[in-house]
Amino acid sequence: MRRHSLKLIASVFVMTSTSLANATAWPGLPGQTEFSVSYENTQYDDLLTADGAVSKGWGVASHATFFGFSYDLTDAIRLGMNGGYGESSSTKPGGTTKGILDSDVHVAINLVSPFETEGFGLGIRASYRIPGNYELQRVPHGLGKRVQAASLEVALGYSIDTVVFETSLGYRLTVPRSAAAPDDIFGQSSIAWSPIEKTLLALHYTFQLGQSGPDLSPDVVDLVTLKEEDHTLHASLGYQLFDELGLSLRFAKAIAGRNAPDATRLGFSVNYSL
Repeated sequence: MRRHSLKLIASVFVMTSTSLANATAWPGLPGQTEFSVSYENTQYDDLLTADGAVSKGWGVASHATFFGFSYDLTDAIRLGMNGGYGESSSTKPGGTTKGILDSDVHVAINLVSPFETEGFGLGIRASYRIPGNYELQRVPHGLGKRVQAASLEVALGYSIDTVVFETSLGYRLTVPRSAAAPDDIFGQSSIAWSPIEKTLLALHYTFQLGQSGPDLSPDVVDLVTLKEEDHTLHASLGYQLFDELGLSLRFAKAIAGRNAPDATRLGFSVNYSL
């Protein structure tokens, strides 16, 4: 599998808002610069509650556009950032919000590359989240929690022929410590396959585990404080039109959770490399 096909992994796998924030732990060529534009539509009517029941009638629809930038400082270090603009509405009273979304600034360090030769890879990624300016409502829109946070993630990868396996585990720390949002443990596992040149198919599982906070109830005023648990499956198809330009289509569906939306997401992404 050639490197330009593998560049699709960053844009194909992740549908925003949880784990990797559209980044990869595997830098490419020194001096390589990549820009990305993504669109995502999220729909849900049900909220998965702590006791396994379902809270219905939320009627949430969100639309978001994301912009990303990364620069490979060396063949082992990648710098980048991503952010965007979103709008979300709900049938619940006062359930409309829009504005600049939370942004992530990150650095990824490739300790061992799985792509130089077929084999094992090890990487780490650190990021800092900058809050957006959208208004928080008593609706779990999924646009973000509008809090500052720092995270550290360890990624393992294995490449063999036209198949790449990857898994990662991270911890997100809310800053300052007095903020209402809980810390999170998050992670992902994925498999990507390039059946033909320039094409990538991927399946991806992500999870997020809130480490504190109450369960959903009428007494909880601020939904950002909820102890949220989310498990989501992703599927994607990517195609590298040229060495510099790649496209991907993405689908994601929540499969389990606690105090979390039973959300369905559809999206696409365009990536351009220099």
